[in-house]
Amino acid sequence: LQILKFAMMIFLTTHWVGCISYFISLNYHLDWKTWVFKMEYLLPFYNRYSSPSANTYLLCMYKGLNDLTDLGYIVGYPNNFGEMFFDILVMVASVWLEGNILGTLLNYMVDKDPVAEA
Repeated sequence: LQILKFAMMIFLTTHWVGCISYFISLNYHLDWKTWVFKMEYLLPFYNRYSSPSANTYLLCMYKGLNDLTDLGYIVGYPNNFGEMFFDILVMVASVWLEGNILGTLLNYMVDKDPVAEA
């Protein structure tokens, strides 16, 4: 049950980070100052104006998971203040999420003293 809880937390956090990142890019009209513009050059199958919604959602999930894990596969840095501010929030959320997962896992791994619990 805990594994399902963590999987849902990771999926939903990835979903929200990706969708909000895309929304920020939409506010900049998907121009050269956004990460979507960069991804169009890195992925030959993707066109920011004519790709189906499923491809755009997959790209958003990729961006969200990449930001949460900080793998750095999306080359570059934020090109505008909206993306920079949101990336800072994502970094804080990533630390919280990883701390929550590790804290729960370590809590299950530690042998509890029955005398101390009583």
